[in-house]
Amino acid sequence: MTDADKKLKEREGKKRRNIKRLLFLLILALIPVSTLFFFGGDRSRWYEYQFDYIKDDLEALMLALKSYYRKENRYPTNDEGMAVLPQYSKPVDSSCLSDNRTPKSSAVGPLSRWEVPYVYENRRGIDPEKFADSPVEKEHAERYSLKVDNGIYVYSSGGYELSKDYDLHAKYRYFLKWGPLALLAYFLTIYIVVSKRWKPSTEGMTALEMRKRSAKIAGKCILVFLSLIFTFFLLVVDCGPISLPREKRPQYTKTYRALLGKYKDRGVIKEETYKTLLETLKKEHIALDVLYEWDATND
Repeated sequence: MTDADKKLKEREGKKRRNIKRLLFLLILALIPVSTLFFFGGDRSRWYEYQFDYIKDDLEALMLALKSYYRKENRYPTNDEGMAVLPQYSKPVDSSCLSDNRTPKSSAVGPLSRWEVPYVYENRRGIDPEKFADSPVEKEHAERYSLKVDNGIYVYSSGGYELSKDYDLHAKYRYFLKWGPLALLAYFLTIYIVVSKRWKPSTEGMTALEMRKRSAKIAGKCILVFLSLIFTFFLLVVDCGPISLPREKRPQYTKTYRALLGKYKDRGVIKEETYKTLLETLKKEHIALDVLYEWDATND
């Protein structure tokens, strides 16, 4: 064998080793990722829990509205909203921190677990076209809305956004669950085939070279083991998608503002009501932030 042939063989051997290393690293990375997505990629149950919370709140609001109707012989107007319900009209205070139950009372009416007001619709005597694109009329509205009586509805603007997230999740959940696992199987198959085809000959190896080869195999086994340990750790600490009230509040408040704007533009509520609600809600959110900060410093 000439020197040129030896160099060519060495380059070919180095190229094969690099390919095998790359495949091995991909497999190491895909072990935790595929396992995590397989066992934790389907968040359907988590979403269902959120919708159950909303339904419990809506049922409580329905009881409060019916109680109001029995006393006043009418339901609140759209301008009055649910802020006229005695049990939900008290401005936010420190009890909001100690009481985990919802709806929470506020100066703008009952708040959801995302600290955004529940929305009230009194359609009685109003042109139905003004509510044509209301979230209550959307598909799967039963997840986040409730019909209290003829023409009387309550719903969660946060639940409306959550429902859209859930529909997107449901569309891709099987891909998220099986896609990474399929990739792992694909690269693992290639690695096994390549390892068998490019298996170096042990003929003529010295004892030192054999020990080095055994050490490399042992090192790979240790890395696989560590990858499995890391996978187990991820499964233990994985608690589902983050959706804490203060993190989702800006997004859901934006949706609430947009919905109020539509009601104002169509004459469902007065402009004065629109401005008052938004100004009051801003003050209530500031008050909540102060309470949270005070609670954190006194822990």
